[in-house]
This record gives sequence, structure tokens and C-alpha cells, in this order.
Amino acid sequence: MVFTSSTNNTSVHPPGKCPKVLDETVFSDFKTPGLSPYAKSMMVKEKTVWDFVESKKVKGEYCPEIVALLPCNTAGEIIPGIDLSTTYCYYKLLNGDFFWMGNPYYMQGNVSVADVAMGHLRALEVPEAAN
Repeated sequence: MVFTSSTNNTSVHPPGKCPKVLDETVFSDFKTPGLSPYAKSMMVKEKTVWDFVESKKVKGEYCPEIVALLPCNTAGEIIPGIDLSTTYCYYKLLNGDFFWMGNPYYMQGNVSVADVAMGHLRALEVPEAAN
């Protein structure tokens, strides 16, 4: 089973408190000021999935192999008339008005939605990607 999570789940920490290594053992600080409802919802979703996996292991029950993909800002074709947070970020950035949590020097990765879809397919084909 493959699901889309978000880099928000590992990379959002109060200033000066971000771990040097971000891996499967690190979760973002849910109490970080300025954390968006979207980021919080993605954190809850992924934590719920891993809690489910752990509960199945503890009980000795079957659990499907699970892969979480954590893409950064994902963008695809912009559909006119639909206001998406990603589109809004690009709009603000191109107009010189993009400040993230008060940081005018914020850097963010971007990925094509087509590449994320390909990542899902590859995750199904590569056994080492699971759990």
C-alpha cells in the first residue's frame, strides 16, 4: 500500500530546533507556530497509519506493507478558476510577497505531480521501499 504524505511531517520545527538528519524517526513539532491546517492534517494522517502498523505488529496480526511518499510542494497543471494552496504560493512568490512563518528567505523544493505519481508506481515495484 502506498500513500502520499508530506515533507511537512518531518521538516517543520521551531526555529533552531530542527534535527540535522530527517528520517523515519523524526516527526514535525505539531505545536510549531504558524503550522497550517493542511500540514497538521497530513501529520495526523501519517501518524495514524504508523500507529496502525505498530498495533498490528504488537498483536501479531497481518499488516500490509506500507510505503509513505513525502513529496515537497507538488504542482501540476494549473486549472483556471480553482484556488489551490500550491497555486497561491506560486502567485505570492512571483509577486515578491511570499513569507513563510515570517521568514522572507524561506526555501522550498518543488516536484511535478507526474513525478509523484511515478514514485507511487515505483514504490509498488521496489520491495525495499516498504515499512
